[in-house]
Amino acid sequence: ASPYPDPFDRRYVMRVPAALDVDAMRGAAACLVGERDFALFQKSGYPRGSTVGRLGRLDVDASGENIHIDLVANGFLYGMARNLAGTMLRAGQGALEPEEVERGLSTLHRGIAGPCLPAHGLTLMHVTYPDPTRRCP
Repeated sequence: ASPYPDPFDRRYVMRVPAALDVDAMRGAAACLVGERDFALFQKSGYPRGSTVGRLGRLDVDASGENIHIDLVANGFLYGMARNLAGTMLRAGQGALEPEEVERGLSTLHRGIAGPCLPAHGLTLMHVTYPDPTRRCP
């Protein structure tokens, strides 16, 4: 592994100087999947009518030196994906236990959420909209 960042992926990858505990990241991620109030993961100053949503998947996968975080939800609050990734980072650094994530979700204590990571490692992969021709029962 090179101690120097690759100039070709600097817009797409966030470098972390120390190894991360991927299993700890997966443990924290498991606590976040499901229908939850994600208010503590939105950036302040951007209130929404409802902060409840369904996070269908939050996968943490390692491939060599790279760690990929994949999110699937029925909607995202402003800054939510970057804050969730920051929370996974804190867990991977050993600064956050899964129990703390559970407690933070139940109390909506912002202190458990990780930092809002920079956007240069974030990529929107796919958006699915409901079929406008389908009638609701």
